[in-house]
Amino acid sequence: MRDRKSSVASAALFSDNPSAYIDAFYGIWENVAEEFKDFDNDSLVFEILNESRGKSDDMLAQMTDSAIKIIRKTNPGRTIMINPGNWGKFELMTDFKDIKDSNIIIDGHYYEPYNYSHQGHNTECSKGVLWNVNDQEAMLKIVTDLKSFVTLAKKTFPGKDGTSIPLNIGEFGASSRCPEVGQDDANRSLYIKAIVQTANQLGYSWHIWGFTGVGFDIYDTGTDDWYPEIIKVLQSNM
Repeated sequence: MRDRKSSVASAALFSDNPSAYIDAFYGIWENVAEEFKDFDNDSLVFEILNESRGKSDDMLAQMTDSAIKIIRKTNPGRTIMINPGNWGKFELMTDFKDIKDSNIIIDGHYYEPYNYSHQGHNTECSKGVLWNVNDQEAMLKIVTDLKSFVTLAKKTFPGKDGTSIPLNIGEFGASSRCPEVGQDDANRSLYIKAIVQTANQLGYSWHIWGFTGVGFDIYDTGTDDWYPEIIKVLQSNM
């Protein structure tokens, strides 16, 4: 299994020069689709490409459509997730408007407010920000943002009786790097609760980022256990 650094390096190579790797990309999907074609469709979902950015965004819609067609040769009933460009921004789902497939899910990433979720990654922990459940403006932004993506999905991929393509929050979470400024287990759990409860109310499925060793940890390797407040929120809102 590749470590995270090598995976990030490979992603950077692809995003910088996708044309040089596109044949290999399609070849990988041919192999993966063949290898897993007999797995239960209810147990396995494919995601075409996670967090495209840079030059690969220019080719994303076409190579996503081509990859779906490759997969469908051996996996006609497999659910496929497609992740918009610019690191998975829901707003860019419109780039996929011409893809015609009846079994796909739009999978976007959501980390707003960024100065809270990414502290310790893009800022020093000494400038720490805490999540405040009484901050109505911050709480309302989460609701407004996620509602707007539902509205966009209904407009771009309309279904019957006001339905649309399913939406999945493929990544959300909060930095685990700044507990010394108060962004501890309990405070992060409040932010995570706001996301999952809003997502549930609006019909999203979701996946939190991440397990451990990624700086957004929900599992503490020091104690060899889950962060208790966070796992409690996740389990009670599944």
